[in-house]
Amino acid sequence: MCPNTENDRTLSKNRINNFLLRVDLVNNSDLNLIETAEALSESFDRTEKRIIDNVTVNFTQHQHDLDRNKSLNYVLFSDTESITLTFSEHENAFWIQSSKYKNNLAYKSFIKLIINEISKHCDTIEAKRIGLRYINEFNCNTIRKISSIFGRRLSGITRSMLKNTNNVRVIGVEEYYDKESSKRLRLQYGIPNEFYPSNISTYDLLLDIDSYIEDTIKITDFEDTISDLNHSAYNIFINETNPKLIERLK
Repeated sequence: MCPNTENDRTLSKNRINNFLLRVDLVNNSDLNLIETAEALSESFDRTEKRIIDNVTVNFTQHQHDLDRNKSLNYVLFSDTESITLTFSEHENAFWIQSSKYKNNLAYKSFIKLIINEISKHCDTIEAKRIGLRYINEFNCNTIRKISSIFGRRLSGITRSMLKNTNNVRVIGVEEYYDKESSKRLRLQYGIPNEFYPSNISTYDLLLDIDSYIEDTIKITDFEDTISDLNHSAYNIFINETNPKLIERLK
């Protein structure tokens, strides 16, 4: 992860297996997300239209009704940048995903394209939620090596949870809320165990950082908000991992 373009903040050997940047929009009849996707498609290598079946169950006191409808997800692929950009009619949202995230250059140019295209038709668009999620996975063969990956605090918590020899999964979850900025952060860490539900036999580690804000955000503030959330996620990563690991990841 990297909160800016400075080379010394880029972790070129990071262990981010999945990166997600998602923007959920406030409903606005002036915006057509599929038309936005079509307009942006020229900047991508290929596109794919996916028909999504949506099912809603409505309950009343004496019966329930089942509503079915179809919507469209328009997916844009950049093979050169190893990212996908999805626009969803039903969810009224768009998101960027990458399995080869290095730094914020993975999304900055695409966010600018999206903002510019949307602003051409409606500059009053607002988001109700913006989030960045970084899923880090580390190989770890023994309990002793946990402290060479996690910092002292998370290492201590994780090793303490392993005291039960019958563990099949060990995951800690912490959530933080900053009232002043409305930012939220969810931290998940531990040993997901790829052989679950068998007992833990290897100690590969998860560090899942979800940095997000649930508030009304004007489109003119999208870029600054995303940058701020990126900073928060990066700081958590630095604070909760072994400093020697950071050097190895550069």
